[in-house]
Amino acid sequence: MPIPDGWVPRSEYPKAPPKWNFWTLDGPDSDFFIGEALRRSSIRIAIAFGIMTLGLILTLVGTLASEGGYVVFWGAVAFGLIDGIRLIRKRITLKATAIQELYRRATAWRQLMLREEYSATR
Repeated sequence: MPIPDGWVPRSEYPKAPPKWNFWTLDGPDSDFFIGEALRRSSIRIAIAFGIMTLGLILTLVGTLASEGGYVVFWGAVAFGLIDGIRLIRKRITLKATAIQELYRRATAWRQLMLREEYSATR
């Protein structure tokens, strides 16, 4: 998520080195892309489970409407379930990766601050 225009850190925070931004990875919009990937994965998960639900509903309606026979929409049910589970696992991995990246940035910031404190005392 990009930093809003006019955003200023609190006065008690130390100043960052020139041209150094805590919130960027490869560019100013890198956090936005992680958020966008999470949003897209949520939509895809909803579609997958929607297909599964539609398959179950069509199976139920077909069974109730038929006289003795029935049709099972196994393809839709199986596809929706398998794809939904796969996408949930992918989303969990994506979130864990984003959390690891934020932790790495915070650790780098802390190390930089410790180096500056050490340099100031020498």
